Amino acid sequence: MTHELVILSYNALKTLAAGLVTAKASFSGPVVVVDNASDDGTPQWLAYKKGLTVHLNQTNKKFTGGFADYLDVTKADLVTLMNCDCLCELGWQEAIEARFQSHPRAGLVAPLLLDAAGEMVVHAGGKPDLLGHVYGPSTVPWASTPVQWATFAFVTIRMAAYREIGGFDRQFEHYCSDSDLCHRMWVEGWEVWVEAKAKIRHLHMVSTKALQERDPNAYRACW
Repeated sequence: MTHELVILSYNALKTLAAGLVTAKASFSGPVVVVDNASDDGTPQWLAYKKGLTVHLNQTNKKFTGGFADYLDVTKADLVTLMNCDCLCELGWQEAIEARFQSHPRAGLVAPLLLDAAGEMVVHAGGKPDLLGHVYGPSTVPWASTPVQWATFAFVTIRMAAYREIGGFDRQFEHYCSDSDLCHRMWVEGWEVWVEAKAKIRHLHMVSTKALQERDPNAYRACW
C-alpha cells in the first residue's frame, strides 16, 4: 500500500517545524505540507525545505477544506492527516499499517493521543454523547479497539473507503467533520479503529488559538 503523510498548518511556524522533524524521522513515505495562507513566515520557510511537497492555499480553508482539497487529488492508498501541533513517536506508521492489513474493512485508524509530555492518554476514541459532544475513555490498560469516533488531530484514512462514502462533508469547516466522517464510515460498513501501539503527542489547538487571536469572528463561525 502506498502511504502519504499530510500536515496542515496555519500561523504556527515554530510548532510546524518541531512536528515536521518528528514526522520525517518516523515516516518512510512522502510528506506533504498544506499551508492555510499563513502570514507568519511559514510559506517562506517552507520554500527552503527539501524533500517535501508543499501546497500553499491563497485563503484559510480551515481544517476540512485544507485537507479535503488534497484528498481529492491524491493517488495514495493510505493518507495520514496530521495537525501541525502533533509530535510523532517512533513506530506509529508500522503499527497503523499493520492494522489496515489485518482488517480489510478498517476505513480509519487513529493512534493513542498523548499529552505534550507523553505521560497521559488524552484521547483514545469514543462516542458522541447526548449533547453532541465527543469524549475519550479514561480506562487502562489501553487496547486496540473499534471506536465510534476518533479525533482527526492525527488519523490515517483508507482512500478507497473515503471515496466510497463521498469524502468530507465541507459544511463542517473546522469542528465535527471528524465525527461525521467516522459515523458515515460505520453506516457504509467500514470500521474505525484506535491502534494502541501507535502513539502521538498532541500540543492541542495551536492553529485554532492563532485563528481565535487573529480573527475572533472567523473563530466563532467555526463553532
